[in-house]
Amino acid sequence: MRLNMANSNISTELVQSYSYKDLDGDAVKASYSALKSGQTHYVDVPGIPELRAAAAEYAKSHGVQNVTSDNIIITSGVQESRFLASQVVTAPGGKVALPKVSHPGNRLALSLRGCQLYESECDEQSGWLMASDMFNSDGVAGSDTVLIENPSRFSGAIYKSNLLSDLGLNDQTIVVDIGLSPWLNSADQTMQINLEDPNRSVIAVGELWPGLGIEPQGLGFIAAPMGIAEKIVSMKQVLSICTSTAAQYAALEVSTSWSDDFEKVRANLQSSRTIVDGALGKMGFEVLASSVSCFITVKGIEASQINSLLQATGSALTGHYESGSTFGVDDAVQFAVSASTD
Repeated sequence: MRLNMANSNISTELVQSYSYKDLDGDAVKASYSALKSGQTHYVDVPGIPELRAAAAEYAKSHGVQNVTSDNIIITSGVQESRFLASQVVTAPGGKVALPKVSHPGNRLALSLRGCQLYESECDEQSGWLMASDMFNSDGVAGSDTVLIENPSRFSGAIYKSNLLSDLGLNDQTIVVDIGLSPWLNSADQTMQINLEDPNRSVIAVGELWPGLGIEPQGLGFIAAPMGIAEKIVSMKQVLSICTSTAAQYAALEVSTSWSDDFEKVRANLQSSRTIVDGALGKMGFEVLASSVSCFITVKGIEASQINSLLQATGSALTGHYESGSTFGVDDAVQFAVSASTD
């Protein structure tokens, strides 16, 4: 089933950019102040020092161990993070393993380097994660780089906690997109990533402080072992990829109150999920395995049934949805959950 999503505001760049409020006034003032003082371009290549320090604490709170202000890099969004992280550790024409079901931005990032892409099979029962028997397959084991999402950008499903012990052998580098980690239903579901793992090189990428209006500024991060982080900074400088300094100051302001404000959003999402789950049960739809609160992925829903579902859930869904074909699964649709209290 391929759905016509002309009315779904579909955009590869905005898939899962869940923002539930406008940017705080203090953050806008911080951005304006930076512009007014002439900080209109990127001066510190890896990011302004204050923001790198705050980003390191953010990454640490979402499972990244041994991250500091020295080995985290501020990027112009998660797509730049995908690009730089994979480019530095994969030689031109090198081989990268990627689950067949994943965010389309991964393939775009890898295509720019001319990488050989090995797409591993995925398991529907797990929420379309990479199948467990793929970890030791020739395609994955023979790749220079393995790129995975945890949680999945398609279903919100998560891998087992010891996943990394099955990967990263033979000098491989593992790039883990943890961008949806803040939306996990429980903190104990967070994957632990050690940047100083003696057995493998692991890089974490994702967004910064989501959900509270900073999304249009497009800020992401890369947390990597120091030697790799230094190479990423050099490539970023050579390519002259700029991240707005003014946007960084806005993000710094958001970071000061993000935890408290975000928890309010999470509580509202949980309430909405209760309503959505009830409606789905009555309508007989199957929801894919998931551990996040910001969206649901429904299997087997026809285009003609989408409006009925949106009406049945009232304000519990935002009205934004994506065809599963965007990620590689034809018979599913992903719906954004609302944090509205109406």
